[in-house]
Amino acid sequence: MKNQVDEVKEKTDIVAIIGEAVKLNKAGTNYKGLCPFHSEKTPSFMVSPELQIYKCFGCGEGGDVFTFLEKYEGMDFGEALKYLAEKVGIKLEPLKGQKTSDKEKLFDLQRLAVGYYHYVLTKLAEGDVARKYFEKRGIKQETILNFKLGFAPYRYESLSKFLKEKHKYQNKDLVDSGLAIETSKGVLDRFRGRVILPIFDHRGNAVALAGRILPEFDNGKTGKYINSPESDIYHKSRSVYGLNVSRSQIKRANRVVVVEGPLDAISSFQSGIQNVIAIQGSAMTEEQVTLLSRYAKTFVFALDSDFAGNNAAMRAITQAQLKGVDILVADMDPYKDPDEFAQNDPGGYKKALDNAIGVWDFMINLALERHDKTTGSGKAAISRELTPVLASIPDQIVRSHYIGLLAQKLGVPTEAVSQQVSKSSSAFAVAEKEFDESTEQNKTRREILEEKTLSLSFINNPAKLIDEKLLGMLSVPILKKIAEFYINKKSDKSKFEAKNFLGKLPSELKDRFSELLLQDDFDNGEFKKEYEMSRYELELIYTKEKLNELARLISEYEEKNQEQKLAQTQQEFSNLSKRLAQLQELEI
Repeated sequence: MKNQVDEVKEKTDIVAIIGEAVKLNKAGTNYKGLCPFHSEKTPSFMVSPELQIYKCFGCGEGGDVFTFLEKYEGMDFGEALKYLAEKVGIKLEPLKGQKTSDKEKLFDLQRLAVGYYHYVLTKLAEGDVARKYFEKRGIKQETILNFKLGFAPYRYESLSKFLKEKHKYQNKDLVDSGLAIETSKGVLDRFRGRVILPIFDHRGNAVALAGRILPEFDNGKTGKYINSPESDIYHKSRSVYGLNVSRSQIKRANRVVVVEGPLDAISSFQSGIQNVIAIQGSAMTEEQVTLLSRYAKTFVFALDSDFAGNNAAMRAITQAQLKGVDILVADMDPYKDPDEFAQNDPGGYKKALDNAIGVWDFMINLALERHDKTTGSGKAAISRELTPVLASIPDQIVRSHYIGLLAQKLGVPTEAVSQQVSKSSSAFAVAEKEFDESTEQNKTRREILEEKTLSLSFINNPAKLIDEKLLGMLSVPILKKIAEFYINKKSDKSKFEAKNFLGKLPSELKDRFSELLLQDDFDNGEFKKEYEMSRYELELIYTKEKLNELARLISEYEEKNQEQKLAQTQQEFSNLSKRLAQLQELEI
C-alpha cells in the first residue's frame, strides 16, 4: 500500500489539483494565490511543484496533496488516495484482509439506491405514475437523466430487498445509511410512494436522497418532502442540490443562482438557467457560502423574501461579503417560486434574474413596503428591522451610502440613522473577528533577512552562495542548522536538487526548509538583485551588532587590564569598522 501511495503522489500534479480550487499565479519557481483556509486580500498561499507541497504564510496551513484534500474537501486519507488514483489512472490493490470503510459503505449504498430508483422510474411499468407526474410538471426526459431522478414504489421493502439480496447488505447497514427505518414491523424502506431527487456532493458522489410524496400516495400523515438523515457523508448545512450538474456553468458565468428547493433548481436548469443550485431551505449557511464562493463571486438569490429576517441568513450574507462575493436578489413576483416562474414564463424568469438588485437595496425596499414610513411607529419598525442590516455591511463606504439612503427615504437626519446603526449589534463584528486575516509572527528585521537570504541561496545557487561567512551571520538556530547541514553534506560534483536534499534532512528541519523554498516568488531576472540586497542589508545589520558587542568587550578588558585580549579585540574592531565603511559606501 505504501508503494501505491508513493506512486500516486509522484504522478499527481499538486499545482493542478490545488488549481481546481484556488486561482494560482506563477511566482518564481512556485505558484501563489489567496489562501482557501482563511480570509485574506494579499496572497500568502504558496505551492511548490518541485517539493509537491503547499504552505500559507498567513494562517500556517500546509502539507502535501493528501493534506490539502483532507482539509479542503473534508476527505479522509483513503478517499483522497482513491480520488487521486482515479485521476492519474492507477488501480489500487486492496490490502489483504482490508475491510471496506464505513464511509465507503455509505457512498456505495447511496450510489446503489440512486441507480435502483432511477431504473424503476425509467424502465419499469411501476414507474408510470411518477413518469406522468414529471410529465405534468413539464420535466423532460433529458432532465430526468441529468439529475438521475427516480421513483420509490409504495412497497415496504422494495429497495431493502434489492440491497440485501443482490448486494448482500445487512439490515443494520440500511438503517445506518438512512435508506431504511427500524419499526415494530421490521426494517422498512424510508422512501415509499415518492419521486426521488438524489443529492450529490460537488464531486459527483451520491450522499443522500430527497423524496416528494406523489398525490396518489399522500394520506396527509407524512410531510410533502422528506430527506435522508445526516450521516458521515451528508450534512445538510454543507450540501447544495444540483452543484454536481451545474458546477461548470457556474464557474464559467462566475455567477450562481440560488433557489430554495430541488424542483426550483430542476425547472430553472431546464428553462436554460443552468448556473443554478438549491440550498434546501431559505437560510443559506456559512458552509454553503464557503463552498459556492469557490466557483462564483456573484450570488443571485431567487428565494422567499422571508430570508431577509432570518439571522442565520444574515450571517451567511455577511460571510459572503467578507469573501468578496456580491449578493443580488431577484423579484419573483407574480409567481410564488422559481419552479412556477420557470415553467410558466421562462423569458420573464431570466429577465427577473438579469434585473436582480443588490441585497441591501432589496432589504431597504422590503422594509419600506411592509411599514408606513410616515408614522412614528412605522419609522420605529423600519429602524428595528434595518439598523442591524446596515450594521452588518462590511464595507464602511457602502454602509455610509445606505445610511444616507435610508435617512433620505425616512425624511430624518443622516446623523440620527448613523447613531442608531452604531448602537446596533452587528453580525459583521463577529464575522470580522472570525475571518480576520492572520498576522505574521513578530520577527526582527535581522531574522527576516536571514530567512530571505538563505531562501534565495537555496533557490538560486547554494554551492556558490552558502558559505562560512553567511553561516557566521545567521543567528536563528534552525536556519543555522540547515545551512550547516548543507555545507557538511554538499558535494562539488553533484548538482543540488531540493527534493533530494529535503529527503536527507533530519525530520526536525524538513518543515522549515520547505518553507524557505516556498518563499520563492521572484522571476528569474530578479534573483540576483534580491539576493544581493538581502545579503547586503544582513551583513550591514550583523556588522553593526558585532561592533556594539566588540565595543562592550573593549570596555570590559580595559577595566580588567586584560591587555592581550584588549589588543586582539581592538584590531578586530578596527577591521570591522573598515568593512562597515565599505558597506555604507556601497549602498546597494
